[in-house]
Amino acid sequence: SRALPHTSCASAGSFRSPSCSADGGGGSEPPDPDTSLNVSDEILDLLASFQESLVGYLVDQTTKAAREHGARSIGLSGGVACNSRLREMMREAGQRLHIPVCYPSPILTTDNAAMIASAGYLHLSQGRVADLTLNANPSARL
Repeated sequence: SRALPHTSCASAGSFRSPSCSADGGGGSEPPDPDTSLNVSDEILDLLASFQESLVGYLVDQTTKAAREHGARSIGLSGGVACNSRLREMMREAGQRLHIPVCYPSPILTTDNAAMIASAGYLHLSQGRVADLTLNANPSARL
C-alpha cells in the first residue's frame, strides 16, 4: 500500500497535501507521515479511475455544449478548477475546438462549501436556525 495524504484536489496518480501547488501539478515535497493514510493500490486505482471517468464526462459535456452553442471560450471556476487532470483534459479539448480555456491560478480556486459551513456555524452558535421551508437566496447576507 501507499500513503495517501489528506487531499482536496488531486490528479490521477498524484495525491497531494490539501493546498494545490502554484502550477496545479503534484508537489515536490513528500507527504507528511502524520497526515497520511495507508491506502491499498487497489483503492488508489479505483479513485484514479473514478476521477478519470468523472473528468472525461465533464469534458465531453462541455465540448458538446461548446460546439452546440458556438462557444468562443471555456471557463473553469470554483473548487473543481483546482483539479490538474480536469485542467489538462479541458485544455486539450480547447485545442481541438480552437478556443481558449481559462481558469484562475490554483490558489484562487476555492470551494465555497467551507465558507458556507463557517457562516452556518456562526448563525447556529447565535441561536439562529431555520425550518425546512428555507430556500436558497443568492443575495442573502451571510
